[in-house]
Amino acid sequence: MHQQVIQSESEAAEMQRQGIEPLSRQELRVLRLLIAGQTYAEMAETLIVSTNTIKTQVSSIYRKLGVSRRAEAIAASQRLQIL
Repeated sequence: MHQQVIQSESEAAEMQRQGIEPLSRQELRVLRLLIAGQTYAEMAETLIVSTNTIKTQVSSIYRKLGVSRRAEAIAASQRLQIL
């Protein structure tokens, strides 16, 4: 768990250097599942939240990354080395 916190902190620092609002810990979890190809329903079940919560979090991720589609979010996360 400690390693994950350090990784998240370094990811946040990298995003700030690039002028991007950092993703929250929960948004990073959702992004990982998004990249893995899970549907909103699958993400909701995995994270024990509603699909509406997932939709809200995905919208926030897209806004912070400046993208509008899953493929763009994946490309941005690779480019920014978020995960």
